[in-house]
Amino acid sequence: QRVLGRSPRPAEVERSLAFLATQSDLLRESGTKPQRGSRPSDLARLEPSRRAAWADLALALLNCNEFVYVP
Repeated sequence: QRVLGRSPRPAEVERSLAFLATQSDLLRESGTKPQRGSRPSDLARLEPSRRAAWADLALALLNCNEFVYVP
């Protein structure tokens, strides 16, 4: 909601959750670690691959046309 200024549609929630699960698995298998930096305490409790998947989702949301477009 904070990124796009509206509540997510049900399909967007489903796609985001699927992305997080798939990306987390891929990152875990490849041994990729999240980038260092400050982390909110909620994310600090997640395993590294899950934390990195959240960072990837945030990047994807910030790069979507709906976020970039300023009316």
